[in-house]
Amino acid sequence: MSKNRNWLDVADVARLLQIPVVKVQRWVHQGKIPCKFSGQGIRFRREDLVAWAHSHDLTIIRSDLEDAGGSERDDRLFQAVVAGGVEFDLEGSDIYSVLEAASKRLRFDPPVSRDQVLEELLAREELASTGIGRGVAIPHPRNMCALNVTRPRITVFFLCQPVDFAAVDNLPVDLLFVMFSPDSPTHLGLLSRLGYLLRREDFCRCLRECRSPEEVLALIRDREKDTFSVASGSE
Repeated sequence: MSKNRNWLDVADVARLLQIPVVKVQRWVHQGKIPCKFSGQGIRFRREDLVAWAHSHDLTIIRSDLEDAGGSERDDRLFQAVVAGGVEFDLEGSDIYSVLEAASKRLRFDPPVSRDQVLEELLAREELASTGIGRGVAIPHPRNMCALNVTRPRITVFFLCQPVDFAAVDNLPVDLLFVMFSPDSPTHLGLLSRLGYLLRREDFCRCLRECRSPEEVLALIRDREKDTFSVASGSE
């Protein structure tokens, strides 16, 4: 039986993080790394591991995140944000009200039920916080295929006031990157790329200094191009 690529074992995690197996085992027993115990042993969800690694400034080997057919996948941040847009002054006093307000301002083509969008975002948040630290959260559906999204899109939201997202560093969140992907490989590619940029203090600072969607898009386009040497222009 082929291995489910959405789940990893201890050896997979050790390889991805380039650390000894015993170190992963120690983190598991100390409750420091998100995992599940099953009849097959210790298992790690890929997307949870990627988010956790970025929040702890750990690097994941990118080549091991690639799936078959990855050459056709578009995991460029700039294009995803162009599709999703940039929104300022998002209201909300807690996680629920923020995600409810965000779901009403998200753009989908073709249209998607706002209630379903909110339910998917809340389901993922109930599983574990998407607050990765430094005032940033990356909400996304728990089930990538539930909304039938045909192309990746990320909507950047600037909150009116910081909100407690139960983030890993306990800092309130004032920036959201609400992410929708057509499949898990694309999601992981975007999450890895976005997480890498967000780990840079100067990127987060410059992002918060932006005062228009055009400034945000230009910043992401330039940083992505400089960091990953990709062609981020229009298709």
